[in-house]
Amino acid sequence: MNQADIMRKVLRVDGTVELLERRHSIGEISELINSDCSDSFMLVDGVHVCIIDDNGIDKGLPVNVLATALYHQRSRGIGEIYGDAVVVPDFDFGGAV
Repeated sequence: MNQADIMRKVLRVDGTVELLERRHSIGEISELINSDCSDSFMLVDGVHVCIIDDNGIDKGLPVNVLATALYHQRSRGIGEIYGDAVVVPDFDFGGAV
Protein backbone atom coordinates (compact mmCIF):
# COMPACT_ATOMS: atom_id res chain seq x y z
CA MET A 1 0.00 0.00 0.00
CA ASN A 2 1.45 3.36 -0.94
CA GLN A 3 1.15 6.63 0.96
CA ALA A 4 -1.74 7.80 -1.26
CA ASP A 5 -3.85 4.87 -0.01
CA ILE A 6 -3.44 5.78 3.66
CA MET A 7 -6.52 7.41 5.15
CA ARG A 8 -7.22 9.18 8.40
CA LYS A 9 -10.76 10.40 8.80
CA VAL A 10 -13.68 10.93 11.15
CA LEU A 11 -16.98 9.37 10.09
CA ARG A 12 -19.77 11.42 11.65
CA VAL A 13 -23.25 10.02 12.27
CA ASP A 14 -24.73 12.72 10.02
CA GLY A 15 -22.79 11.23 7.08
CA THR A 16 -20.10 13.87 6.91
CA VAL A 17 -16.45 12.86 6.68
CA GLU A 18 -13.66 14.95 8.19
CA LEU A 19 -10.13 14.30 6.97
CA LEU A 20 -7.40 14.18 9.59
CA GLU A 21 -4.07 15.58 8.46
CA ARG A 22 -1.83 13.93 11.04
CA ARG A 23 -1.52 10.99 13.38
CA HIS A 24 -3.53 11.24 16.59
CA SER A 25 -3.10 9.46 19.89
CA ILE A 26 -5.88 7.17 21.08
CA GLY A 27 -6.71 9.83 23.67
CA GLU A 28 -7.13 12.47 20.98
CA ILE A 29 -9.27 10.10 18.92
CA SER A 30 -11.44 9.38 21.94
CA GLU A 31 -11.98 13.13 22.31
CA LEU A 32 -12.83 13.48 18.61
CA ILE A 33 -15.65 10.94 18.98
CA ASN A 34 -16.56 11.87 22.58
CA SER A 35 -15.80 8.38 23.85
CA ASP A 36 -14.77 7.32 27.32
CA CYS A 37 -14.53 3.65 26.31
CA SER A 38 -13.28 2.99 22.80
CA ASP A 39 -13.08 -0.21 20.80
CA SER A 40 -11.79 -0.93 17.32
CA PHE A 41 -12.01 -3.36 14.45
CA MET A 42 -9.64 -4.03 11.57
CA LEU A 43 -10.89 -3.12 8.11
CA VAL A 44 -10.80 -5.70 5.35
CA ASP A 45 -7.72 -4.04 3.83
CA GLY A 46 -5.71 -5.26 6.83
CA VAL A 47 -4.10 -1.83 7.20
CA HIS A 48 -6.73 0.45 8.72
CA VAL A 49 -8.72 0.23 11.93
CA CYS A 50 -12.03 1.83 12.76
CA ILE A 51 -12.19 3.21 16.30
CA ILE A 52 -15.64 3.48 17.82
CA ASP A 53 -17.40 4.41 21.05
CA ASP A 54 -17.98 1.07 22.77
CA ASN A 55 -20.83 2.63 24.76
CA GLY A 56 -22.52 4.30 21.78
CA ILE A 57 -25.68 2.19 21.96
CA ASP A 58 -25.96 2.69 25.75
CA LYS A 59 -25.62 6.46 25.25
CA GLY A 60 -28.52 6.37 22.78
CA LEU A 61 -26.33 7.58 19.91
CA PRO A 62 -27.65 7.19 16.36
CA VAL A 63 -26.42 4.50 13.97
CA ASN A 64 -23.38 5.52 11.97
CA VAL A 65 -24.24 4.27 8.49
CA LEU A 66 -20.71 4.71 7.09
CA ALA A 67 -18.98 2.94 9.98
CA THR A 68 -21.63 0.21 10.02
CA ALA A 69 -21.00 -0.47 6.32
CA LEU A 70 -17.30 -0.96 7.09
CA TYR A 71 -18.15 -3.23 10.01
CA HIS A 72 -20.51 -5.32 7.90
CA GLN A 73 -17.66 -6.10 5.51
CA ARG A 74 -16.01 -7.89 8.46
CA SER A 75 -19.07 -9.21 10.29
CA ARG A 76 -21.19 -10.50 7.40
CA GLY A 77 -23.88 -7.90 8.03
CA ILE A 78 -24.31 -8.47 11.76
CA GLY A 79 -24.43 -5.55 14.21
CA GLU A 80 -24.42 -1.78 13.98
CA ILE A 81 -22.04 1.00 14.98
CA TYR A 82 -23.48 3.83 17.08
CA GLY A 83 -21.90 7.27 17.25
CA ASP A 84 -19.01 8.87 15.45
CA ALA A 85 -16.04 6.76 14.37
CA VAL A 86 -12.46 7.28 13.22
CA VAL A 87 -10.57 5.36 10.53
CA VAL A 88 -6.78 5.42 10.76
CA PRO A 89 -3.90 3.13 9.83
CA ASP A 90 -3.22 0.55 12.52
CA PHE A 91 0.48 1.42 12.33
CA ASP A 92 -0.30 4.88 13.77
CA PHE A 93 -0.18 3.20 17.18
CA GLY A 94 3.11 1.37 16.81
CA GLY A 95 5.42 4.21 17.76
CA ALA A 96 5.70 7.80 18.93
CA VAL A 97 3.07 10.23 17.70
